Amino acid sequence: MQFAPKHRTSLEEALQTGGVWTDWLPGEAAPAAPLFWGARIASPALDPHIEGAPFPAMGLACIFDATVLDQAFIASSLGEPYQSDTQLPRYINYWLERGMRPTQRRSLTDLTAVHVPGLSALVHHCHADIYGHWLLESMPKLLYLSMLPNPPKQFILQAGTRPHIQNWIKHVFPEAEFVSYDPETEYLRCEKLLSPTMACSAAYVFNPRLNPLLDRIAPSRRVDRLLYLDRAWPSSFHWMLNPDDVRKVAQSFGFEVYFPANHAVVDQLETFASARVLAADFGSALHNALFCSPGTRVLAFNWVNTNQSRIAQLRGQKVGFQLGTTGERVINEGYRVDLDDAKRAFEAALSA
Repeated sequence: MQFAPKHRTSLEEALQTGGVWTDWLPGEAAPAAPLFWGARIASPALDPHIEGAPFPAMGLACIFDATVLDQAFIASSLGEPYQSDTQLPRYINYWLERGMRPTQRRSLTDLTAVHVPGLSALVHHCHADIYGHWLLESMPKLLYLSMLPNPPKQFILQAGTRPHIQNWIKHVFPEAEFVSYDPETEYLRCEKLLSPTMACSAAYVFNPRLNPLLDRIAPSRRVDRLLYLDRAWPSSFHWMLNPDDVRKVAQSFGFEVYFPANHAVVDQLETFASARVLAADFGSALHNALFCSPGTRVLAFNWVNTNQSRIAQLRGQKVGFQLGTTGERVINEGYRVDLDDAKRAFEAALSA
């Protein structure tokens, strides 16, 4: 079912009568800076560095008597989740359109209604438990709410949500309260629900008005740290086959090894804001470049999609890619990094 609320001319009208209010205007983003390193990189990886691309408007929807069920789906009064190009990323709409909803369907008659009085907000979706998706698709919505004259103080979270979502909300809104529900047995009826629209297009081209909010949450400081981001456990989507060797190469160039998942949000933000160079396996950790300064060099091992280039496009950063020994994009399997290639890539990042 398509989400089709009425458009309103002001925030006040949307809050009083329901509907969508658009605040940030759409436009065209200039190409990202040329790659500082990218042997054997070709289209589509190069496309964001050659061509401009449109970014969307951004605003918020205010929904009266809103139904929230399952894994944070906004639904009709009959329990059918809404599809919306402005509210959800393309892949979730794709799942919904084709009946591939990632969680079990339940009739509202099989669930207990929990009534939520007053104004509440929903900023995440069913895939935001993956940190990179939270950063790109949901965290900007949270920052957008922080600029409202009277932001909500009540946030929706389903039971079982990964801790980073609550931790982030508490960092931005220290006084936030949470309404939790068990999607196995309950659904919510919210008196008034705020749901910001997406800050980026389906191709992850961001509205540049996000930049001041990122600068505010991660204020600029002395930019001198060389960070190699590591993880305590390998990704199941793609992974290095020789991570210890690459880590040692990074350390030989003066990089400190940093495990983002081991640190609180405030420490992460301070750390990334001070990065001169950020390097890691392509993925969620490297998307923290959102909090790095313009001019930061970002070195990704492997290439999966254009998302890192879109972050560089937004933040005015320089990005480079080092592929594995096959010279191809790698997903759903491991890849090996040639150590001489890794050395050249680190040298390029330090001299760019």
